[in-house]
Amino acid sequence: MKKTLVGLICACSVFAADAQTMCKHKNTYIASISKSTNGTSSTVTNAANKTWSATFPNYTITGNAACNEISGTANTVNTALYTTAGDQGTYCWCQMQTPLSSYWVFLDTYGTDSACASGCAGACATAIQSNATYRTAILNSIW
Repeated sequence: MKKTLVGLICACSVFAADAQTMCKHKNTYIASISKSTNGTSSTVTNAANKTWSATFPNYTITGNAACNEISGTANTVNTALYTTAGDQGTYCWCQMQTPLSSYWVFLDTYGTDSACASGCAGACATAIQSNATYRTAILNSIW
């Protein structure tokens, strides 16, 4: 038994040491997402649905924005929040959809519901593109 266990540990060590070799299935995407690298552009992809995207050198991050009446702390995740683009309020929340899904992360408070509705999606895109602290919060909340 001891000899078999040692053999398995050695075999696993060989595979772990060769981290550059990967099997890729059809219709899959592999990207290395950097928390510290800023994107090259960002945009609101659908204002009515509050969707946004941020482009980076080798990938694009897309997501949703929502305004509601649930306050938060900047750069803080809420794992229990359920909100949609149709909700109304002054508190702006962002969520990543691709390449992976994240929980909602609080971004900012606006003065009025309408200011949040018109500015939140763009603010989410910009924060993901150029704010390493916010991008880290989103990437750390992947589920």
